[in-house]
Amino acid sequence: MLTWRTSTRNGDGLLKEIDMSLRAEQHSKAINDDLNYLSLKCGFGTDRYQFGATGAKTATEIISENSDMYRMIKKHEILLEDALRQLIQIIIRLGMILGNTLNPECEITIDFDDSIIEDKETERSRDRQDVSMGVMSLAEYRAKWYGESEEDAAKNLPEQNQVME
Repeated sequence: MLTWRTSTRNGDGLLKEIDMSLRAEQHSKAINDDLNYLSLKCGFGTDRYQFGATGAKTATEIISENSDMYRMIKKHEILLEDALRQLIQIIIRLGMILGNTLNPECEITIDFDDSIIEDKETERSRDRQDVSMGVMSLAEYRAKWYGESEEDAAKNLPEQNQVME
């Protein structure tokens, strides 16, 4: 509803609009636009955050919808992996200077956890199916999911599952 009134305070006699309707939809859109701009600037891509959004999404939907964020994460992992390797090598050399017996030629493995992006439960279920089909050994499964070497995983298997030599 629009109403009009004349200004009498300073006597100019101009008509002024008084609009008492709520513009919630425009405000929500403005908030979402600001959130999209912020998430884009942070490297998360657009539509990462939504004001008023409801419902859960699967990891597959998140990967496909946020491919900008996934690519940004992978770029950061490349840079971080090199920096972390250098830092670890510096720490090893420092330890050697302090008299510790360390191997400067040791293998450094950095494994970034993408559990937010990749659905680990789905991957684990798929690996269980591979074990039941015989495509993956129990030792491989144990090494992958329990963080053991394959030799240790083979030793830690229950006796009925170990292969006789």
